[in-house]
Amino acid sequence: MPVAWQELDGDVRASLVFGAGARDEGVDQVGLNHLVQLLVYESVSTEADQATTVVDTSFTASGTAAEVAEHLAECCTALAELLVDDLEDLAEVAAQADASDRVISLDLLMDSPHRDPWGSLLARRLGSAGAGVLRWPPIDYTDFTAAEVRAHVARYFTGGNAALALTRGPWPDLRLPLPSGERPARADTVPVRPGGGWYADEVAAPGIAVTATAGPHAHLVFALLHRRVSEALKAAGIDAWGTPWYTPVGALTVQLGLGLEFSGKRGRDAAGAAEVLWQALRSLAEQPVPAADLEWAVHWHDGDAAEVPEEVRLLLERQGKGDLLRDAAALEQVGGQARAELLGVFDGAAPAEVAEAARLTPADVRSAVASWLHTALVVVPVGTVADLAGLARLDCPTGTFVPQGTVLGPSLWRRLGGGAQERLVLAIDGIHHVRRDGSVHPFPTNDAILVEQGKQVFLGNIRHGCLVDVSGLAEAKALAVALAPRRWRRTD
Repeated sequence: MPVAWQELDGDVRASLVFGAGARDEGVDQVGLNHLVQLLVYESVSTEADQATTVVDTSFTASGTAAEVAEHLAECCTALAELLVDDLEDLAEVAAQADASDRVISLDLLMDSPHRDPWGSLLARRLGSAGAGVLRWPPIDYTDFTAAEVRAHVARYFTGGNAALALTRGPWPDLRLPLPSGERPARADTVPVRPGGGWYADEVAAPGIAVTATAGPHAHLVFALLHRRVSEALKAAGIDAWGTPWYTPVGALTVQLGLGLEFSGKRGRDAAGAAEVLWQALRSLAEQPVPAADLEWAVHWHDGDAAEVPEEVRLLLERQGKGDLLRDAAALEQVGGQARAELLGVFDGAAPAEVAEAARLTPADVRSAVASWLHTALVVVPVGTVADLAGLARLDCPTGTFVPQGTVLGPSLWRRLGGGAQERLVLAIDGIHHVRRDGSVHPFPTNDAILVEQGKQVFLGNIRHGCLVDVSGLAEAKALAVALAPRRWRRTD
């Protein structure tokens, strides 16, 4: 397998990476990579960590060379055994699984990942393909079958689809007994809906995405946009922080941008935050970036500038976990090379890309952003009136025909409040949301998904990526009868 290493002081740190991420799960298998990890750790004796990202799944360890070798070998043996095991403990492991671990790995909103703005943007752009599934919560892990687990391991968790990153050169007794297998073939391109605009959705805060060409230009814009948005939000008195995203959707194309999250009850100006996002992106296309800013962006990717917020770093130091942060940073320095060789593209900057980015000029960056600007997509929370000059408002496809079927209407208090015309119709072909203005938003059976969170009920369309709050129209169990299997998702 590809092995990348760099001689660094201290304990040996290692990351065994498999080319299997959230984009490989499919909308009806969301959470399967995480379940495989849990099954592996159920049968190993050593303690370590694991993570699932959009593009890969990894097992990490640190310690002496012997300890690292033992842990990784146990993980590989466990994966090989999953192919022939009867998986008697599958139900028990699945029942005890904590899906929030997956949410943390993917850096989504903890309380309501389905309302994360980046997930909404990807679903809007990609539908149910690849990273478009990031919006939807995992299925109940107990629904997964042993046959599904074995098939997934056989396809993705093999020697032909793995890479290893080390903080020292490989040593003679480092042996990883992985199952044999080939690297899965992937299409070089994933269908991406063209064009841009802004739309309202059930999200917690605004976000922005742009379709860009993968590579050094995009990495610089990724860093610069994050910095400019952070500075502009602070200047505007908007109490929010942004999570920057660089999400590959094919060998040549990425979605890059930011998803925001409001920090407190004050300063929740969604319209103002959306304006900040849009203007920050436009500024990169309209004026050359100062050379000093470009230099900062390059260092941001090669680790010379802190990628972790200062308050987070200080908190970890006070908790005595600063070594975990340093271990992660050390692995990141060498992990990029291994991931680049394994995946072709990944959600980080490989050393070669950082070196190429350092040779770009302000004019190069401005020209790249100007060519991507027409793809800018902005999402705002429902009820937000955005004024984004140059961006048209978008909506899901609707019609006027109301089919025959079971009608689920609003509660009495909603009728008294003037919402009597809004209703759901359970027809033979799916669920139809009749809006107050008479337009009909269809949710075909094969495309509909239900997300239940406490007393809130959301109806989604995986083809268009949208989500509608229907809590006042029907209970989840009443809608579930019209859905395909596994499309009723519950989240805490």
